[in-house]
Amino acid sequence: MTTRSNNKKCNKEEIQATKDFVNYEKQWPTLSPQTSVDKSEELLEKLSQLNSKMSRLESIPNQISNMASTLKTVSMEMEQLHKEMKGLREENNSLREKNQLLENKISSLEFDINDLEQYGRRQNLEIQGIPMSDNENNAETENKVLTVLKKIDENISHDDIDIAHRLGKSKTNKTPNIIVRFVSRRTRNNIYKERRKLKSNAPRKPNSERVFINENLTKRNKHLFSLANEERNKFNWKYIWTNNGRILLRQSNDSRVIAIRSEKDIEHIKNPMDNPRNPK
Repeated sequence: MTTRSNNKKCNKEEIQATKDFVNYEKQWPTLSPQTSVDKSEELLEKLSQLNSKMSRLESIPNQISNMASTLKTVSMEMEQLHKEMKGLREENNSLREKNQLLENKISSLEFDINDLEQYGRRQNLEIQGIPMSDNENNAETENKVLTVLKKIDENISHDDIDIAHRLGKSKTNKTPNIIVRFVSRRTRNNIYKERRKLKSNAPRKPNSERVFINENLTKRNKHLFSLANEERNKFNWKYIWTNNGRILLRQSNDSRVIAIRSEKDIEHIKNPMDNPRNPK
């Protein structure tokens, strides 16, 4: 009984397994011939793309090598340019130094020329404010000068004056100044030293110009004097004057005297303690 029962059980299990297989087989997709062809073409296309990518990958080392070669060439060219730039920079610095030396020499020569020109005027004075008559000649000019100078030194005469003449008309339409060249430098210096007597001994007429006696400065020194005088007024310095063509300033009665020889010196009017220059 047992054997027969077991056989029945096995048969049932085989029958059930067969049914399960049939059912599972039914679930498999059925591929038509066209579908197979499409799948094959798709695989071939993917293989072709893969081969193309592999080909490009194989060319990368050559591209890298070419790029490395190009970078090396560029690096060499940059190094050469750097050397050339360094050379140009050094040459430029050398030219700047030479240019500065030339500028210093030119400046020194300009100072020397100006000093020589001023020295040539050491016996001259420049008088401002003497009225000018129509068709005035040098003799009339000299007589007018002598009349003014006698108010300072009554013993002065025509023999003390080498020449007196007017300058050209000024841009401001003021009466042209008169240049007086003295025979003796001593006479010239005495007149200039005592010029303040002119203010007290010469009463002015109404609407007349005041007469001033100044040193006959070069064009350069006149320009410096004008600039220095502007700064003097701006910063309330008390005195400005000239002596033998040198421009001198003093801030107050108790302060030291400073000399102006260039526009750079004028800057020291703002900071007087920065200027060590004192006239000898």
